[in-house]
Amino acid sequence: MAEQVNVANPRGPNPHGHLLELVTPGSPNKPDYAAESFKWDVFALCGDPAKPEDQAMFHPATTSAGWFADPDNLAVDPAGRLWVTTDGPPPEGIADSVYVMDTESPGRALPKLIYIALVGSETCSPTFNSDGSSVFLSVQHPGELHVADNEDATSMEDAGTNWPDFKPGVPARPSFVVLTHGSNRVGGS
Repeated sequence: MAEQVNVANPRGPNPHGHLLELVTPGSPNKPDYAAESFKWDVFALCGDPAKPEDQAMFHPATTSAGWFADPDNLAVDPAGRLWVTTDGPPPEGIADSVYVMDTESPGRALPKLIYIALVGSETCSPTFNSDGSSVFLSVQHPGELHVADNEDATSMEDAGTNWPDFKPGVPARPSFVVLTHGSNRVGGS
């Protein structure tokens, strides 16, 4: 948790994290990714926009289900949108989830909730098929949080879930999830 306030960390303490946008020099058609310096800006200050003490900064139309904290994995889809997975759990007790945000106006920095992770798990490593109609996610450590909170945990049942099989005696397992829009549209639209 960053405590020191500076231009790259505009609040301290910073328990919810934030996203910085790096802008390459050169033209949009010929960016210089090998440059030694970039322009940058704060893209989002994470936290609950309804709580002034969080100093959250998202798009003004962010809903009560759209904000997030603890950004972890980032990916850019074929349409140029930013996908964010979270890794907390944040103090608010919300589940880790997956969000997508436009990087250009008018929806710039407007998070949309796409997937809520299983309690005690984390989604990570978003990647896409070539046309962006499907997003692929890994689900890590389902049920782990429940076991960590239970000092007397001694069995698979103590995990609180046996996802993804939901069969008695089968432990919770990390898994691979594919999200595809039902109308063959770009994922997250």
